[in-house]
Amino acid sequence: LKTLFFWVVVVMLVLVLVGQFGIQPILQGLKDQAMPHAVMQSVFADRFRHWHGVSSILYLVQSALGLLLVWRSGLAR
Repeated sequence: LKTLFFWVVVVMLVLVLVGQFGIQPILQGLKDQAMPHAVMQSVFADRFRHWHGVSSILYLVQSALGLLLVWRSGLAR
């Protein structure tokens, strides 16, 4: 529990779960509500854009943490 590796992996796991079970259902719900039109041509476009931005930021943080793990494991050798 005292290693950086453990906590980085835990944070990455939490971010994946938030994205998968928190943000993705919201995005799908907005898509479903916009039917039969595309979500970006509906009244839900602003909310969809906002949540898509949040999802993108989470993905960027996950990627940066993954790079940190790869970089740190290279230093350990």
